[in-house]
Parts: sequence; C-alpha cells; structure tokens
Amino acid sequence: MAIDYDTINEKGPTDNERKNVQAESNETVKDTIETSEVMVAERVVQGCKRNRFDIIFLQETHWSSDLDMQIKREWEGDAFFAHGTNSARGVAILITSRLGYNNKQIRSDNEGRVLNMLLEVDDHTLNLINVYAPSKDSQRRDFFLDLNRFLSDSNDNVMGGDFNCIFNSRLDKLGGVPDVRNSAVLVLNAVNTRFGLVDVWRERHKDERNFT
Repeated sequence: MAIDYDTINEKGPTDNERKNVQAESNETVKDTIETSEVMVAERVVQGCKRNRFDIIFLQETHWSSDLDMQIKREWEGDAFFAHGTNSARGVAILITSRLGYNNKQIRSDNEGRVLNMLLEVDDHTLNLINVYAPSKDSQRRDFFLDLNRFLSDSNDNVMGGDFNCIFNSRLDKLGGVPDVRNSAVLVLNAVNTRFGLVDVWRERHKDERNFT
C-alpha cells in the first residue's frame, strides 16, 4: 500500500487580496470576503490537483461552510473540513478519487485546529491527524498535550500539519534567539515518542536546511 501525502499551510485570503478584489469589482465588503475566499479556495484546489497526491492536509484555510460543496466539486474527490473563521485557522483533508477507502470515523476540535479521520485502506487502518498549532508557546504546549486524545494506540498514525515550532535550532531556523519558545517542543517530542512518530522529511534530509 503506497500512499502519497502532502501538507500545505495555505494562509487563506489576505486583507490585501480582499481589497484588490473589492477595487476591481466594486463589491461590498461582505461580497469581497466571499469572492476572495472562493478565488483562493479554487487556486488551492487546482494546485492540489496538479500535484497528484493521494491525501493532502491543508492548514489555515480560512474557509467557511458555505464553500464546502464548491470545494468538493472543484476537487473531484472527497474533502473534509474543520472550519475556523474566514480570517483565522481552519484545516481540511483532501482525498483523491483514485484512493479506495472506507471512512470509519471523523472527529475535530471546536477551533478549526484539528481534523482527525480513521480510514480503512486495503487491510490497513490509518489514523490521520491534521493539525494547525497555536503560535503562542503556552497555548501550543496545551494543544500538544490535547493531541493524545486524537492519536491511536492500535492503528497506524499519520500526523501532518503546521506545528508552529522548531525542533532543531541549527537546521530549522535562521537568526534570532537559538532556543526561543521551545517548551512546547518538549511536549510534542514526548507525544511523538509515545506513539512512535517521526519527522519523515527530516529522516530523509538529515542535514538539509529548508524552511519558510
């Protein structure tokens, strides 16, 4: 069973994008927000289709439930959502129509930061967890502690997302204070150890510096 995964922080429509849409179309502020959401959602989904991954984790979508059906039509596969607001948070999981699976369970938090799915693929059960962690260290620490309830002791866990923290200050950042805001990392490392999780990208690129 070979499944290709991707995880993308989309950051949603910016205020400048909304202003540009309003300037070009003379729409009201409400219409501008809705139009910019649609434009960005369509761009995101089209980009995902071109890359041909089987399962895609998206963070910071800034989508509303009004877009659900439109995104599903554009994607031409299955799409699942945990919404935040149209200016913050929001996560989604897109699954290609090429992948045969049985959706056994879907859960989320109430903040648009966690989307958890239990999939049966062939003779395997996969526990997918898409996360968008808070930016403040104290909130992020509590968030990582709460991930335990979404992770599985009996099935294969696949966790992806934007963790908003740095594991290796030598390789994962440039400049600034070397070990700033690292208390939450200790919690996440403990979670990873308990459930046998590893950073797949870092495992394959031991000494490579690559970050945004």
